[in-house]
Amino acid sequence: LPLEEEYPTSSVGAGKRASSTGRQETDREGDICLLAKTFFDCKEYKRAAAHLSGATSKRAAFLRGYATYLAGAKGREEELVERAGPLGKADAVNEELEGLEAELSRLHAARGLDGFGLYLFGLVLIDLEREAEALAVLSASVAAFPCNWSAWQAL
Repeated sequence: LPLEEEYPTSSVGAGKRASSTGRQETDREGDICLLAKTFFDCKEYKRAAAHLSGATSKRAAFLRGYATYLAGAKGREEELVERAGPLGKADAVNEELEGLEAELSRLHAARGLDGFGLYLFGLVLIDLEREAEALAVLSASVAAFPCNWSAWQAL
């Protein structure tokens, strides 16, 4: 940014410039992500996803999607415990997968996913038992961000 936009030479009460407003929005989104991380740490995945619903950055989109994925997995585990009686196993599914798949495939088609978003999309495809598509998406994920060990393990 030019020096004038960072430190305006006009009087103190003249108002905020567009660049500083953009920076404030970025700071606000960072605060939202930090609050969502707190909810993650408490395993409050639905709350984390709800707080990230208005955020627009790729980081926030990944966190929102991953929180939704984990909330569905947590619900699936709880359902397994409830349904599984003394005689055997019960079938339970992550109810969030279909919605996540629709959202992530739309973003993928628009080239709106980074390496972490691609990793999440790959996890969703694996859970939906679409292994061939998952392999392609996870390969794209490690190509975009080779240090994502979780994506390598999923491959």
